[in-house]
Amino acid sequence: AGDLMSGHCSIVYRVVSPRPGAFPAALTVQRTLPGGDSLYHAITIASRFAEKGEKMPMLSPALPRMAMHLRERVVDTLGDRNRVLHLGGGVTISSADLVSMATRKRFG
Repeated sequence: AGDLMSGHCSIVYRVVSPRPGAFPAALTVQRTLPGGDSLYHAITIASRFAEKGEKMPMLSPALPRMAMHLRERVVDTLGDRNRVLHLGGGVTISSADLVSMATRKRFG
């Protein structure tokens, strides 16, 4: 389902489980065009499920808008170089340090 020009093509696989109910009956793998949007789509879908227990289809008309909103929030957060990010367990890092570390890892 879907089409390549929209960036979404679905392939449905049957999952064989050694125990009934241990795995979903089918798994849909999405192929998307490059650009980073698939990361924000995946985070948006997972967050929606974690926060509200709602399953959002990958081809939901609301998904691109919600993913773009998430991307804008990330850019705003990382753009504030003095912002302190809480990673859990009392661990913090400034957004400037996080961006610097990511840049070094990416570009050596």
